[in-house]
Amino acid sequence: MLAHHFPLNPLISVQEAIRRGVPAVKPCSRKVLRGSFARIWSQEVAEGGAWQDGSRAVRPTIRIATPDAANLLDGIVSANLGQMRRRNVPSTGPGSMPILRGIQSGRVRYDRADPDEHWQTWDELVAQLAKRGGKGVARGDCEDLSSAVAAEMIYAGEDARTYVYKSGETLYHVVVWTKKWGLLDPSRAAGMGGDAS
Repeated sequence: MLAHHFPLNPLISVQEAIRRGVPAVKPCSRKVLRGSFARIWSQEVAEGGAWQDGSRAVRPTIRIATPDAANLLDGIVSANLGQMRRRNVPSTGPGSMPILRGIQSGRVRYDRADPDEHWQTWDELVAQLAKRGGKGVARGDCEDLSSAVAAEMIYAGEDARTYVYKSGETLYHVVVWTKKWGLLDPSRAAGMGGDAS
């Protein structure tokens, strides 16, 4: 059971992360997360503000203490899973795990956090890959990549979730925990170097 491996709270200390095998890295953002509050929202993706199914995009703005923002990642992962289900993405084989496969092929790359801390969904990352006739490059920071990879792994039947660890005085980094492989760092795999702050 997951509780035997990690505390129930998805925010873990950097010492705990290192003890469990995550290399010490600088965080993906100093912008919004440097204070005690984080502003997180979703932006409209489709032209005209409507999704493909005709529903309207929402742009919630949430002011929440940074340690509590770790719990929002569970919601992003759930939204990502819903997007994959609606699009009938295969759980295995060709067409499955486009973000994870994109990281492995170099088409999904780590990019430092944007100043507004917009948390991208799986759909937004996949839309970037679809540009240029399917030869586009997607870019995201640690919470974008980790929540997409965790969702893809769950969708494929793996036991996975996101975890946040404090990597500095007021800085945080998001990784993926899997029952099969332990802690994975999609950002590092996508090109985040040691100087990613």
